[in-house]
Amino acid sequence: MYNASYESGQMIGSLTMIALVVAAIVWAIRYGRRGPTATPGAGTARDPRADFALLARSVTLHTAPEAALALVSAVLAAGGRLSPAPPPSPSWLIDGGRPAVALVPTPAGSVLGVREIVVPLPSPQGAIVWEGILAQVEQAAARSGVRVSRSEQRFVQTQVIDAYTSIWSAAG
Repeated sequence: MYNASYESGQMIGSLTMIALVVAAIVWAIRYGRRGPTATPGAGTARDPRADFALLARSVTLHTAPEAALALVSAVLAAGGRLSPAPPPSPSWLIDGGRPAVALVPTPAGSVLGVREIVVPLPSPQGAIVWEGILAQVEQAAARSGVRVSRSEQRFVQTQVIDAYTSIWSAAG
């Protein structure tokens, strides 16, 4: 009786050890050689030039500054990704940081554009969010009967934070 239970315990222990070794080998094969492209989306590097081009887009709302502010504020509040920034002009921060977005009155209308971005290598942040915001503002303007026009701006590096990060501001 004693030998039978000892042998069955030894067999269970051996089978458990074999199962653990097989599981470790399977895990090593499946996950051990995982490089940066093995995770979906991780190997998809964004093109910094394309991100700069997206962030350089601005839209002019050809209406009174108060109407433009009301339209933009409604769109941005509905999106939930932007928070108000301190004056002087109506401005917002995407996800509580940069890019900083401003609505600037001009003789042609109110221009909504990115005023400042942070560029951590390899690419600036917020480009995809900004593209969506512009589309929503243009759609809301069309529904309200407000004429819009697009333009582009240039960014210049204004502050170097460290070897990998810098702040860029809209020129002009």
